[in-house]
Amino acid sequence: MAKRSVKPAKRKKHGNNRRWIGATAALSLIATTYIFLPAIKSSFLELSDFIIRDIGFVVKDINISGATPRTSQLISRSLGITRGDNMFKLSVSEIYDNVTKSGWVKSATVQKNLPNIINIKINERVPIAIFQHDGVATLIDREGVLMEDTTSNREKLPIVSGDNANVKATSIISVISKFEVFKGKIDVIRLVRDRRWDITVSGLLVKLPEYGVDQAIEALAQIMGHRNISKDTASCIDLRIHGNVVIKGSKLNRRSKGSV
Repeated sequence: MAKRSVKPAKRKKHGNNRRWIGATAALSLIATTYIFLPAIKSSFLELSDFIIRDIGFVVKDINISGATPRTSQLISRSLGITRGDNMFKLSVSEIYDNVTKSGWVKSATVQKNLPNIINIKINERVPIAIFQHDGVATLIDREGVLMEDTTSNREKLPIVSGDNANVKATSIISVISKFEVFKGKIDVIRLVRDRRWDITVSGLLVKLPEYGVDQAIEALAQIMGHRNISKDTASCIDLRIHGNVVIKGSKLNRRSKGSV
């Protein structure tokens, strides 16, 4: 019996049509998304923000520790954060940058404690003097860092002057602070020709040597503690020559010499 040959059936073109329709739909979806994405994104963000607020992930408290009340207020104002702000929209790094912009802040740590607390711990700078430069008075700390311009001296800090005196004054202030007799009495600390210091103690000028400053200040403490010397009885105490004390009289117009 002869075999009949069977011709393969012709494939219909439905597959190609489906591909064309699918590609067109995809292109249409992409185009639509591209056109309306801003609106969709905005609506989504508004919805998510509403949900986040509804479940309590908003700022309730900002706790600042390690700083004086004044510095805490300065930091709070610089943050630009208010109660009710979305916690997820707040960047720890941005908060840190805003906090450390203050000259009063030496270092800081910032933590977001979900759902609603921001904790900021401050290592605060402490001013030890006022640096006068180019007609401007600026608070400085023990590292000589310029903290904040000031127009008053409520704390009666010593005035430091001279080129780079803000950086170099740390050592002499540390020595002076060892002696109780000078407490609250240092008016001015002036760097002379970037070599030595003149200080004013309760209005009395004292000239210190270029070398052996520690010994000279110790000798001055003994003089101020045991002799009735002030701006009313003398105009200057000259300690520039090692081992010698020269007291230049004011009203008495005399000069006395001694050794240390």
